[in-house]
Amino acid sequence: MPGSDESGDYVSRVLTGTGVGYGLGAVLGAVTANWSDVPKILRDKPWPALKATGAVMGRFGLTFAVVGAAFTAVDCTLEAVRGQQDMWNGIIGGGKLVGDGLIDDGATPPRTIYPYEHYRQRP
Repeated sequence: MPGSDESGDYVSRVLTGTGVGYGLGAVLGAVTANWSDVPKILRDKPWPALKATGAVMGRFGLTFAVVGAAFTAVDCTLEAVRGQQDMWNGIIGGGKLVGDGLIDDGATPPRTIYPYEHYRQRP
C-alpha cells in the first residue's frame, strides 16, 4: 500500500515483482522456443519438444525473476530512504540495475536459445 511503513508491504512487493517477472519471462521463453523450426528428426515426437520448450521457459523465467526482484527491492529501499513514492525511485532503480551489470549480456539467457540446437546436424 502506498504510504505504508510496514516491512511486510515491502516483502510482498518484492515477492510480487519476482512472481510477475518469472511469469512474463516464462511466456517470453515459450514464444521464443516455438519461434524456431522443429528439426525433421523430432517432427513426430512431442516429448523432446516439450522438454526443450520447458527448459527455455525456465531460463527466461529465472532471468526475469531475478531482474524483477532486484528492481523491486531497490525501488522499495529508495522509497523507504527518501520517504517519497515517485517516478525517481523507479528511474534510479533501473539505473542501479544497469550500473551493476545485472541487465546486460551477462545476465540474459545464452544466445543459443532455440531448444533444438543440439539436434541439428553438424557439417
